[in-house]
Parts: sequence; structure tokens; C-alpha cells
Amino acid sequence: MASQYVKCIIAGGFTLGFGYLLMKVVTPTKEQLYEKLSPDLKHKLDSQEQRENNVAVMELMKKVAESDKPIYDHYQLRDLQKEINKG
Repeated sequence: MASQYVKCIIAGGFTLGFGYLLMKVVTPTKEQLYEKLSPDLKHKLDSQEQRENNVAVMELMKKVAESDKPIYDHYQLRDLQKEINKG
């Protein structure tokens, strides 16, 4: 009876391991996926990322403008970037 449980656990472990390995081999990386996109979709994706970056920079600039510390205070910028990334 105990050997049946051992066989079941080994078979289940093998199945899970094989599935995980198969997923790692078959799933493309972000770079591979980006390279297979059509030029039109690449352009849309790039423009969307650019918009998101612009929004993040504007949020950072608004936070810095509200503060009484100078803009070149890199500690302030680092703290604000962490705060924005959390939210």
C-alpha cells in the first residue's frame, strides 16, 4: 500500500516537473515576442510605453514642484520615484 503512494508521488512529481520544463522551453521571452510583432504593432507598443513614461515624469515633476527642496536634490527624486512606483 505504501508503495502505491510512493509511485503516485513520483508520477505526480514527474508530471509537474515535465510541465514546468515544457513551459520554460516553449514560452517566448519579451524580446522574442517583440521581434515577431508586425511593424505597426511595434509602433503602437512603443508609443504607449512612451506615453506611460511621460505620465510618470510629469507626476514626478508635480511632486517636486510641491516640495520646498531644490530639484537637484537626488535624495528627494529617489524617494519620490519610489513613492510613485508604489502607487
